[in-house]
Amino acid sequence: MNKRAVYLSAMERREKIDFSLQGISQYELLLTAYSSCGDGFENAIGYCLQIREGTGEEGSDNQVFLRHADGSIRVHHQQAFYRVADSEKYQILSLFKIKPDDERKDMDLCCPNGITQTGFRVKLAGNCYS
Repeated sequence: MNKRAVYLSAMERREKIDFSLQGISQYELLLTAYSSCGDGFENAIGYCLQIREGTGEEGSDNQVFLRHADGSIRVHHQQAFYRVADSEKYQILSLFKIKPDDERKDMDLCCPNGITQTGFRVKLAGNCYS
């Protein structure tokens, strides 16, 4: 199955989650409702490395670091996410260059403004968006 077919199948079976992202675990596969990086398999599906929790209404200012299939890490913000259905996970992860089992638990992640944090759920620094 090609990436486009996998993406369309994941979109069809996606599961809505709360905007606050409560209940999301590290390395969980997520699908963005809209990606500033573009839609499609390469840009909209990734597993969660870190959530920087803001204080905005319903988590509207969270930053979410996703590992994408090509191995890149991108920061997503001000968007809704969906959980990838269990029936889709194996096929999706088979297309990833780096798998969750390959990740270091103590990885430092840096936002576009140069603020580095370690851990899964951390507080969003006030100047991450300036």
